[in-house]
Amino acid sequence: GRPGVPSLRRVTAPQHPPADRAAAPTDEPVVRAIGAEDLDAYYRIDAASFGVRHDPAQVEVKRTIVEPGRFHLVTLDGVDGGAAGSFAFDLTVPGGATVPVCGISDVGVLPTHRRRGLLRALPDRVLDDAAARGEVAAVLTASQGTIYGRFGFGVATRRRSATVPVARSAFRPDAPVAGGRVRIVDRAGAAGLLADVYSRSTRNGTLSRSAAWWEVVLGDAELFIGGHRDHLVAVHDDAAGIADAYAIYRTEERWHDTGPAHRMEVREVVGTHPAAELALWRTLLDHDLVDHLHAPLPVDHVLGDVLEDPRALVTEGERDVLWCRPLDVAALLSARTYAADGALVLGVADRFRPDRAGAYRLEVSAGCGGCERADGSAVDLELDVADLGACSLGGSSFRRLVRAGRVREVGAGAAARADTMFTSVPLPWTDTLF
Repeated sequence: GRPGVPSLRRVTAPQHPPADRAAAPTDEPVVRAIGAEDLDAYYRIDAASFGVRHDPAQVEVKRTIVEPGRFHLVTLDGVDGGAAGSFAFDLTVPGGATVPVCGISDVGVLPTHRRRGLLRALPDRVLDDAAARGEVAAVLTASQGTIYGRFGFGVATRRRSATVPVARSAFRPDAPVAGGRVRIVDRAGAAGLLADVYSRSTRNGTLSRSAAWWEVVLGDAELFIGGHRDHLVAVHDDAAGIADAYAIYRTEERWHDTGPAHRMEVREVVGTHPAAELALWRTLLDHDLVDHLHAPLPVDHVLGDVLEDPRALVTEGERDVLWCRPLDVAALLSARTYAADGALVLGVADRFRPDRAGAYRLEVSAGCGGCERADGSAVDLELDVADLGACSLGGSSFRRLVRAGRVREVGAGAAARADTMFTSVPLPWTDTLF
């Protein structure tokens, strides 16, 4: 967990015996854990499943963050036909506490092995291991929006793809831009500095990054996780000279007949408070030769509220980012703080892991929550575990889900009470892709 906030302690999962690679063909999928030495075979399946090409250098970089026992291959009829991996993260919840979660990644099934139970077998194994480790939830970023709801995952965070023309990027005079200074730092030696700022940001929805992960984010290999040989790093220091925000970005050179029209691609801007972030945004928007700035942003990002011209920030698209699947409902809901006191009994359905289904009583006093099993109690809201995952960080609304027919309100006013308790400002957000 992060310094200064409580965290749940991670425990070690039991080790599964490896399956015999030469086992006779079987009609039942057999899942086995692999190590970094088997990553080439893993990514051959991944590439064929997703229809992409993995550069050998990219596989070598990923090898540095693979943890033993967390990547799996599944065999059917004597052939490795599917793969799924996971990473250990600490997830920041409202209030700044962290909980251990399982970040599921690179799930794929060969086109020759579809609809034969492999996709079901892989999450079964990964979620069993996660629960045994004491991880209170599983999270993922989805390639398709129709797959993971049936496994209990709900959309917990969203992002918009935004563009700002620098000629129209003036801030309002009352914008809270921090003083201090902005400096460019050497990307090769910036991991410790950026990790310190990142660890102090404590934004709801943030996922932890290991030292090896930071080396990937700041490396040359261009991965979904991060990295680019043209990335630059800017850091904002406060009046005391303490770094309190950073930006990772690059510029794409473009020239028109009338002059320069460079495009700036911002990977992430992270700060310990909004004023420090705005100081970096102002620096990036004032960059010479740049015509447009493009960045992924939370849907409620402060940048949209400080521009003099509110139409200057153009949303080119909006989509889901982090999907959350509670594994230990009581632990997840007990770890976060709440915007209002109150009590709720949630009737949680879980078709994929029925032992986790049932009634849970949440009681909040002075903003701190306690949640425990309450089987036999009258429930206020009936919902699927996927919809609880969507609402668990405050990124979705119980009333919206009632309106959509996904949540059933049993007690009068329960959905409004739940929204008042679970609301989070700002909305949950994560910069870490995996």
